[in-house]
Amino acid sequence: MSKEEDYQEQIKQYRSIHSLKLLWEESQMDQTFWKPGKLLEYIVLRAFELEGAKVTYPYEITSGGNVIEQIDGAIHYNNMHALIECKHYTTEKINVEPLSKFRHYLSKRHSTVFGIVFSNTPFTEVAEWQIQFMAPQLIILWDKQDFECCLNGSADNKRFLECLEKKYTMAIEQCEYHYHYYFQYQNEKEWPKLF
Repeated sequence: MSKEEDYQEQIKQYRSIHSLKLLWEESQMDQTFWKPGKLLEYIVLRAFELEGAKVTYPYEITSGGNVIEQIDGAIHYNNMHALIECKHYTTEKINVEPLSKFRHYLSKRHSTVFGIVFSNTPFTEVAEWQIQFMAPQLIILWDKQDFECCLNGSADNKRFLECLEKKYTMAIEQCEYHYHYYFQYQNEKEWPKLF
């Protein structure tokens, strides 16, 4: 069994958004099983899966025995099809380079496919500015605050899917590629525990 299969088998044991939240909080102190960066990928995908989306876990595209693309996953929901890129740095902000590489991956796919970049650290101002000029490929930014806000939800209120639809709508209608979904939940009692 490959390490990716081990990760997928492990994450499938978590059957609620609350259990994923606890895993995320525990991982901030202990990452013995999960290779750095992998946990974010798998929690994101499992959360969408628990809320009813079809997901594809991380995979590679090869040509002639060589890996030409490593994709962190895909989400399919209500005629929305997104490739996922996850960046789990500890202090470094996300600059434009990984977004440009991701844009290249998207450019080889059908025009209805868009990208979502999840990041544990903030995006640079340059990255947020440049994301507006990556058309026709649509890339939506999803930061730690939005991710953790969604983890505060439950499978019943489906915050990951709600956030996805809101971010997608804002990108399409307002050209706002880094919409801050978590603002609407800032007054929740449990919110301060995450920061």
